[in-house]
Amino acid sequence: MKIISRIFIAAIITLVQHSFIVAQTFINGDFEKHTATICDYNLSDDSFNSKISNVFAFGSKIPGIGFSGEMDYQTSGCYLPNAYHGNWCLGLATTLPHGNSGDAVAIELSSPLVIGKQYTVSFAVYGNYNDFSPAEAKFDIGESFNNSDVGKVINTITAQNGKWSNIVFTFTASQASRFITVRILPVNDAWAQIDDFKFISNKFQTFTDTLCTNEPFFFSMPEIVTVALSCIWEFPGATPAISTEKDPKNIFYPSPGIYPVKLIRTLFSSIDTIHGEITVYPVPVAQAGDDTVLCLGTSISLGTAAVEGNTYSWTPANGLNDPNIANPVATPANVLTKYFVRVTNTFGCSSVDSIVISTVKDPVIVTKDTSLCMGESAEIRAFSDQADVTYSWTPADGLSQTDIQNPVVTAFKNRDYFVTVTNATGCSATKKISVSVKTLNANLQAEKEALGPDETTSVKFLLKQENFLKGITSFKATVTYDMKVFQFTQQSQKFLKGTDNTWEITAKQVNGELLIAAHGQTPITEVELGFELTAYLAKQLDDNILLKLTEINGGNFIEESCDAFQIKGTKILLKPVCAGDMRLVNIGEFQTQLQQVTPNPVSEETAEFEYSVGVEGDIIIEIYNQRGELLKTLLKAKQKPGIFKERIDAKELPAGAYLIKLSTLQLTKTKMFVIVR
Repeated sequence: MKIISRIFIAAIITLVQHSFIVAQTFINGDFEKHTATICDYNLSDDSFNSKISNVFAFGSKIPGIGFSGEMDYQTSGCYLPNAYHGNWCLGLATTLPHGNSGDAVAIELSSPLVIGKQYTVSFAVYGNYNDFSPAEAKFDIGESFNNSDVGKVINTITAQNGKWSNIVFTFTASQASRFITVRILPVNDAWAQIDDFKFISNKFQTFTDTLCTNEPFFFSMPEIVTVALSCIWEFPGATPAISTEKDPKNIFYPSPGIYPVKLIRTLFSSIDTIHGEITVYPVPVAQAGDDTVLCLGTSISLGTAAVEGNTYSWTPANGLNDPNIANPVATPANVLTKYFVRVTNTFGCSSVDSIVISTVKDPVIVTKDTSLCMGESAEIRAFSDQADVTYSWTPADGLSQTDIQNPVVTAFKNRDYFVTVTNATGCSATKKISVSVKTLNANLQAEKEALGPDETTSVKFLLKQENFLKGITSFKATVTYDMKVFQFTQQSQKFLKGTDNTWEITAKQVNGELLIAAHGQTPITEVELGFELTAYLAKQLDDNILLKLTEINGGNFIEESCDAFQIKGTKILLKPVCAGDMRLVNIGEFQTQLQQVTPNPVSEETAEFEYSVGVEGDIIIEIYNQRGELLKTLLKAKQKPGIFKERIDAKELPAGAYLIKLSTLQLTKTKMFVIVR
């Protein structure tokens, strides 16, 4: 035991002495020091060398042409899924069509190699076999004094197709080289990528380097194993647990902890044992998140909660609010984005995970506004640029259904409807459809309510359009009255509204009718025209002046407006007179009138309305549908002058628009009302 202890101590002293040697590194072995911003292909050596630091391209000389130049500077998505480490890697290709040549690079070291010293190099290679590079790619690895030749070949490797492979090998420096070189061997149409060149310590790692779980370890004690005839290494807890190599390679520890290491040497005359221990540190858990699908323009939080002491690095940084935190918010702008996160703990151990985010655009909706007559029903429709979508309409009032593409709307008033279209991913968009009720009002208004013989009153003809036409450019109307009672006197231009000097308006009395005609070039929405009527001796109690609109914009008014209009006449009372053979006429207290149904629209079971009777006589009150069909007679009786009220049983009628009509021997009055459910 004493001998073993002395040997163990000696080993410690030797290793501590060697630990003061400056560690060898590649200055730019991961190829991240550069000025390129996009993938560059088929670069000449000079062009390539101008964009990267401490890495030099030197392809084989081609007679009559010069140096070859097919170097590639690549990142994720450039004919490979991603770089092995970081964001960038190099692509090398053969150039047989131009001669026996191939791309080559020299990677600068931090210091010259020490002659006779063992070094372990690790790097990654990706075989990119495809239609334009179908051949298997092979490389010579060399050590060289300068950056323009391969130097001494120290290894030859073959790239595996379609994946990154980690290559690790050990060599003994034969010269004080400043560069490690890589040259793709001249095989027709071969192409491959290289990345992440680094040195791995080959010292007995008990006393120096950080060891992480599930990473390959390399043990070497050159001063001790060189003189041994054979060696047996024991690594309890590792895979493999035993190695007979003098310099064991690819030793894995699956769990963190402090592990013993034993080396049994067979010498020429004895066997001795050296004991030591190593500390294996845990690898942090990297969790980028589950692959997901997002609506374009929306965001998602990546990763998990931060662990104290860990550092985080996300690539690419595009679309991230902060690439150096545990859980950045991603708002990707591309259809497909793959994010990588590298998590490093305080021991220097790291792990990598990735997440793929697909984005889906919101639906594009096309709609068309519409105008309908009061109570008219029609289909409204929304069109989407995507399949497999759902529809939701609001508000529901007046719609046949709210969850289909083309519901039927019944127009009772001007209303905006909103349709929301949602695709299978849950992305949605909303569009408005306006449904307006066509209205066009025409009526007469008399300045005086009562006239005596030879008295004159001004009468206004009013015309106003809403939600119907783009504008009125012409109209025709007739005003009918008893020529024995009234006489057209004159037309007054002072009441004309909304017109300009392009308008011409005429009014003529012909056979008991006043014919009004107007046209102009400037569209208007409102007309107010005045004329005068003079009364003769009265022969009856009152007289109706009736209005009929016969034409709008050159077309039949009723067809264009689909009866969605109101036309009113006016009534002028004649003052009582008594003379000669004339009888005395008394004007009563009431006028025959029909008031609006309340409430309107009708949503309850009953509604009511008021009407008044001016002269005793027969009264008929009826309900008609929009087609002019008589549905019900509410009253048919003889009534004296007065004000009355009548009730409508609405539950007997379906939803829609209706007319209520009051008829006497002298006149007829109508009102429209709507029933909604």
